[in-house]
Amino acid sequence: MVTKSLHCLLGVLMLGIGCAEAPPPDTCPGATCPGDPSPKPMLESGIHLIDGPYGRHASLTIGTDGTLHVVAHDHERRALVVGTGDAFDTLTWTDVDGADPERDVGHDTTAVLGPDGALNILYRDLTENELRHARFANGLVSSITSIGPVGKAGTRPDMAIDTDGSIHICHHLSSTGALRHVLRDSEGSWHQSDVPPAPHPGCEDDNTCDEPRKRGTHCAIRIKPDGPVIAYYDDTLQALALAAQVADQWIGKLVDGVHPESGQNTIDVGQWPALQIDPLGNLSIAYHDATSGALRFAAAAQGQIKVQVIHTGQTTDPASGARLNAIVGVENRLVTTADGRPLIYSRDATHSTVQRAERIGEVWTLSTLDLANPGGLSLAAAWRQDVASGAIFEYWNPSMDANNELAWTRRLVAWID
Repeated sequence: MVTKSLHCLLGVLMLGIGCAEAPPPDTCPGATCPGDPSPKPMLESGIHLIDGPYGRHASLTIGTDGTLHVVAHDHERRALVVGTGDAFDTLTWTDVDGADPERDVGHDTTAVLGPDGALNILYRDLTENELRHARFANGLVSSITSIGPVGKAGTRPDMAIDTDGSIHICHHLSSTGALRHVLRDSEGSWHQSDVPPAPHPGCEDDNTCDEPRKRGTHCAIRIKPDGPVIAYYDDTLQALALAAQVADQWIGKLVDGVHPESGQNTIDVGQWPALQIDPLGNLSIAYHDATSGALRFAAAAQGQIKVQVIHTGQTTDPASGARLNAIVGVENRLVTTADGRPLIYSRDATHSTVQRAERIGEVWTLSTLDLANPGGLSLAAAWRQDVASGAIFEYWNPSMDANNELAWTRRLVAWID
């Protein structure tokens, strides 16, 4: 059993196919399947403005019945709210957390629907620097759990839910610099453990290597049949790394940014990782290249890790024709279409635009969403296989207030392809 598990893990860490058989193909790609008790509403393509003081730290997920779940930070009341409904302009909003006006909650949110249909929300209490989990079902908040330790929760956590309802969370523990895995098992008990760093080539017999390494300030987690897989930024090595758990054992691998033999750092990559698993069980990662300001993508290719530069960040000024450099590949969100194609939403931090990268075959197509002066913060993407892909983000415009001072009009916007 152990040998088989480790063999499967090798496939996981090489971004290949895991041990489980591939799921059957989607035989009902339309909006309504035969025997479906309720037709799924079609989402109109284009821009959908969301009313209310909701801006940064938004998440979006869509239920199998077509219900939209938008989790957001109410920046006026500094509270966490959730909006549900069949359309973005008719959402019903409910307070989740933030009754205390002295606290600011609802930062760095992640929203995931569990197998029981309940909405699970991961977020930060910024005042206490505390990670929290809330369960929302039937229009009510049934529980709020503090995921300690208080004062030590790192930024940009992520969450995934297994088919048995087990909740897996990754986050950076600021007090020790460690990458932490949090598990809420199917019985409702919480467990926490640190994920060991990936082996550093050239360090096995070198006592000068610095350990422990700071890691996980950016992380993403997904579930394979073998167990959870985490893509994360190794802050010390400035590299992208993977960690997979099989048979209660974590095994890691450095994916990009470090020479495979010498262990020398080559470039600074791995921030804003977005991890996804396609219908065949293949892993893929979209992430930021801080050295050149580019968007990179790692995926399986004949049992090997293939790394591509999707967007170099170089553009051409339409007026002068001059070459311009931009910082792209920030706040990446990676989704997988019904036929297994990767689709990336990301932010161009230089021009404050939202970009979309789609791969058809081996060719990537880049486009910029047609928006007027977008801010493009807090991206959250969801793929609805029978309707459309979509992204949600903060939109803001500069304006002058009554005192002739610069002010910002902030709106939450959904984009549906």
